[in-house]
Amino acid sequence: MNSVFHQILSTSLTLIQVIEYYEQKAEDMRQGERDEDFHCKNGSFTDLINHGGILGHATTIYTVRVLQMFKEVFFKGLGMNCIEVEKDETRLLYELNKPSSKRVLKVKFDKSDFSISCTCKLFETLGLLCRHALRVLLVNNVNQIPVQYITHRWTKNARKRVTCEPIDSHSADEKSSRLLRFSELNHLGLNVFDKGAFTAEGTKIAKMKLMEALELIENDLGSTTNDVAIELHADENKVADPPCVKKKGLTNARIKSQLEKKKRKKTKSAIPSNMAQKKRGETMEKQTIPKPEAFGKN
Repeated sequence: MNSVFHQILSTSLTLIQVIEYYEQKAEDMRQGERDEDFHCKNGSFTDLINHGGILGHATTIYTVRVLQMFKEVFFKGLGMNCIEVEKDETRLLYELNKPSSKRVLKVKFDKSDFSISCTCKLFETLGLLCRHALRVLLVNNVNQIPVQYITHRWTKNARKRVTCEPIDSHSADEKSSRLLRFSELNHLGLNVFDKGAFTAEGTKIAKMKLMEALELIENDLGSTTNDVAIELHADENKVADPPCVKKKGLTNARIKSQLEKKKRKKTKSAIPSNMAQKKRGETMEKQTIPKPEAFGKN
């Protein structure tokens, strides 16, 4: 989806055009996944199945693209030299290298539990066994990929697996548990809706089973109503939070409009001007009244 968003950002589209473009790209990607699933389930790999062994086993578990990568890795390992250098009961150590290369890689293999590790660390990086590990398994006549080295994300049934593990209903954080359960059911439900919508019969089956599931869930909820009521009553007896104290400067008075604020400013500015006029009048009166001394001299 990142590439889709980058394409949208590089263009000047309206909001409606962006939504339409995104929905079209999402539908194209879903259709591509459906075509890939069909090809994985109905594809023919007779040449690899006839080969048998690990390669034949890989055709039954991996998708088409991953199987192609696995096949290339497997055949590259066939031409490598494989020498056993140490042996301790069931634990073996091998050194592998190409005839034309001096680089030596070491592989540890335990026959008791089929655990294997290589110094190239391809499995830890990609989730697929490397050619060196496959070469050692081939030398020890192991005809199937060990279960612990089958990464579920590369298998044909990767989409059938739910994203969340089963959640304990008595978890401490009930809200988080409910969200995880919702995500689990949502993932499974979308898978049912997607497959059921292909045919009318599939839609009929999905609706019938959903109605049965809904009836069972409602009956189960009815039996647990008393337990829920007890929990709600327990919540009511909890100590409430103390009342909030108002901060300084905060009042419940009505907020004045801009017109009222302007009138208040005008009245305040008018008071000093009246006082100034009064003072001017007093000074002028003092200047016009003659002093008594002036009359005496005349």
